[in-house]
Amino acid sequence: MHLLSVAAFLLLAMGARSAIQAPYQQWVALFPAGYDIGGVSSVADGGAYLLFSREDDETLPVCVRIGGSGQVLWERCFRDEWSSSMEEASIAAASDLGALVGLTVGASQSVNLGCPVSRTNGVIGAEDCWLLRFDRDGSKIWDKTYGGTGYEYVTALRETKDGGFLLLAGSDSDISGNKTAPHYGGDDIWLVRLDPSGNVIWDRSFGGTGSDGPIALELMPDGGCVVMGSSSSGASGNKTNGFTGTWIFRVDANGNKLWEYTQAGNDFGLNLRLLENGRLLVSFLNSILTLDSNGNYIGMQTISPTGTLSATLSGSTTADGGAVGYNRTQSAVVRYNGTNIVWTRPYTNFTHVYAATQTGGFIAAEIYPNFTKAITQLAPDALTAKPLLSFEAGSTSAGMFRFHVHGVTNHAYVVDQSVELGSWTPLVTNMLIGNSFPISVPATNSVRFFRARLSQ
Repeated sequence: MHLLSVAAFLLLAMGARSAIQAPYQQWVALFPAGYDIGGVSSVADGGAYLLFSREDDETLPVCVRIGGSGQVLWERCFRDEWSSSMEEASIAAASDLGALVGLTVGASQSVNLGCPVSRTNGVIGAEDCWLLRFDRDGSKIWDKTYGGTGYEYVTALRETKDGGFLLLAGSDSDISGNKTAPHYGGDDIWLVRLDPSGNVIWDRSFGGTGSDGPIALELMPDGGCVVMGSSSSGASGNKTNGFTGTWIFRVDANGNKLWEYTQAGNDFGLNLRLLENGRLLVSFLNSILTLDSNGNYIGMQTISPTGTLSATLSGSTTADGGAVGYNRTQSAVVRYNGTNIVWTRPYTNFTHVYAATQTGGFIAAEIYPNFTKAITQLAPDALTAKPLLSFEAGSTSAGMFRFHVHGVTNHAYVVDQSVELGSWTPLVTNMLIGNSFPISVPATNSVRFFRARLSQ
C-alpha cells in the first residue's frame, strides 16, 4: 500500500503572508501515534529527509523526501528483519541532494512485495549495519552491509568532503566479516570511513576492556572528526585515561586518535556540536561543556532552571557561532552563543531541534500528549512569533485533524487545501477575533496539504 495514501500522514505547507506577521513554520509533517522517528536531515534546497517506522508495522523503516516548499517528492520503505528500534538508525543528506540511510538489521532476511527495497548482499553477523545510498530522485545507487560475526548497530552517519561517508557504530565483534579493527572490551565504538561507492577505506575500534558505546559524531575541517561516547573502561585498550563517563576523542582523516577527554560521572553527554569559532559544545542533562579544538577544557555552564538544552542539542550551529536547542523544563527553544544562553522563546511541544537548514532556518521535532509526532521547518526569524497554523494535540483520537489559525485580531485569514500541491481551493475564511480560530478536517480526507494566508 502506498504510504501517503493513508490518511494518517498529513503535511501542512505554509502559504503567503504579509508584513503583519513574520514567517514561522515553512512546513510541518505530522505522524500519528505509532510512528517512531529515526532521523531528520536537512537538504540544501530547504527540504528534508525523514526516517521513521510505519504505524501498521513498526519493524518497517520508511524514508520520505520533502522538498523545500513542503511537497512530498518521494518515499521508500525498506524490508528486512528489523531487529532494533529507530534509536539504532540514522540518515544523512548528501551534497548531491541524495541521502544515505543507515539501519540496524538482524540475521534473517524477509521479503515484502509492497516494499521492494531489500538487502542485495548477504548477512554477516547477528546484527549488521545496513547502509543504502539514494540519489535525489529516490533511485537506489548502492546498498552494503557492514559488521563482524557479532552485533553491530548504527548510531550516526556523516558525508565527507570527497562525497564519501563516516559511519559511527557500536560493535562487539572480533575481527571478522568486513571488520578489520580489533575488539577491546564488551562493546567498542566502531568508526568506518567509506568512499562514495560505499567501499571501506579504513575502520577503527575505540575502547577499553569495559563497555564503550557511541553517542555522537561531528566532522572537523581537516577531514577528521570528533566522536563522543559513553565509557565504563579504565585506561586499557586504546583508551589512555582512567576516568569513566562521557568519552570524547578526535581522530584525523586516517582514523588516528589525536586526543581524548573524559568528563567523569554518570550524566552522559547527549550530543556534540562544532561551532564556527572551532569550539566544541557538549550538552548534558543540566549543563553545557565547552572544549577547544584540541580537547582542552574551557568551561561548563549549568542550565537554569534544571532541564535539558534540547534533547540532544542537535540544532546545528547558527550564524553567530552558537547553537539552538530545547529546554524541556522551560518548554522553550533556547539560543546559545557558545558562552551564554542569549534568548529563550516559549514553545510547548518541541522535543528537540534537529538541524539547521541551508537558508538559516531550523528543522525541529514536536511531540504531543497522544504521541503524535511532527517535523517542522522553521524560518530564520521563526522563533519570534507563533505559527500561522498549529496542530491540536489529541484531535486524531476523534477521527479529526484539528488546527488553529494564529494571527492578528480583526484581520481575515484564508485556509486553502490541496491534494497534490498542483492547485489550491479555499477551505474556510474567517475574521480573526482574538488570537486564533479552530478548523477541523476529517482524518479520512484525501487532502494532505494546507496553508494559511491573509485574505486579499
